[in-house]
Amino acid sequence: MLFCIIFSLVFGAGAIFILAWNATVIATAIGIFAKSSLSNMPSAVFRYMIHGLPEIAAYFTAALAGGIISIGLIRYDVKDSRFWNVMADSLNLILISIVILIIAALIEVFITPKFF
Repeated sequence: MLFCIIFSLVFGAGAIFILAWNATVIATAIGIFAKSSLSNMPSAVFRYMIHGLPEIAAYFTAALAGGIISIGLIRYDVKDSRFWNVMADSLNLILISIVILIIAALIEVFITPKFF
């Protein structure tokens, strides 16, 4: 998640690389679990999307926070109160993404094994 923030800050839309990488990891895991059988595909998607959707949401929220920080640095001076308002909003998004990521991790560890 830290890389999402850093890439968004440095590249503006750089977090897209991290989001795409996460999507490929989830797709690969689904493919490996399905083992080339279309009949296993629904259960494979269900297995990884239980925690995958909140995880993707957490990374997306972190990417938004990094993009907002980047725009704040471009538009405002560090001494400007509007810059610190932008930083406070970004910090709120970062905290929200951390909470969502913790929830996704708890789902992955405690709920997913009960189904599979």
